[in-house]
Amino acid sequence: MHEEGTVKVVTYEDKDKIIIEIQDEGVGVPEQIKDKLFEPFFTTKEEGIGLGLSIVKRIIDDHKGSIQIKDNFPKGTIFKISLPKK
Repeated sequence: MHEEGTVKVVTYEDKDKIIIEIQDEGVGVPEQIKDKLFEPFFTTKEEGIGLGLSIVKRIIDDHKGSIQIKDNFPKGTIFKISLPKK
């Protein structure tokens, strides 16, 4: 988010998985960059180096989990992390 807003974290269980959803009230993620978000060194910020989400994805992958990006229309984005219970 560029300005003020709320970030909400929701956790719940779904059968054999733990789900973590991080929701923000920002402007959302443009469709044309969604596939690039988890690539190392990809950034949309002037000061960023683009490693944050690639590291997050690697940690989730190492734990046999997954991460998805969902739009939270009318504003914001939801990152949904799914991790196995074991």
